[in-house]
Amino acid sequence: MDLRTVVATRVDPKRRHPQHATVAGRELAGPERIQLPRLTTPRVKVPPGSAGLGGAQFCIYSVESPGGYWLLGRTPVRLYDPDAAEPTLLRAGDRVRMRPIDRAEYDAIAARVAERAYEPVIA
Repeated sequence: MDLRTVVATRVDPKRRHPQHATVAGRELAGPERIQLPRLTTPRVKVPPGSAGLGGAQFCIYSVESPGGYWLLGRTPVRLYDPDAAEPTLLRAGDRVRMRPIDRAEYDAIAARVAERAYEPVIA
């Protein structure tokens, strides 16, 4: 399963803050290739930055919230920061490239995010 494919994203406009950014499954690699049924019983708490798959949709949880997606990994990048000049990182139509990172790189990025010194590549 290669989730590094370039994908289109959208933020749920019905929420005051985005619970998660969602990606249509067909953008991942074809709905017939990557689909998992949502969990029968959702988790009570999913940590922010968790990446999950449910049905043909992929999401990244931007805040701690309940969720029924299968968790595949995490990102140290904040998708929602209410104290930032631009609180949401992603906008409708943005493209996201997923790539694997090891624990050392995750920790380094997380430290820079905490210091507000990390600049994600937005093209």
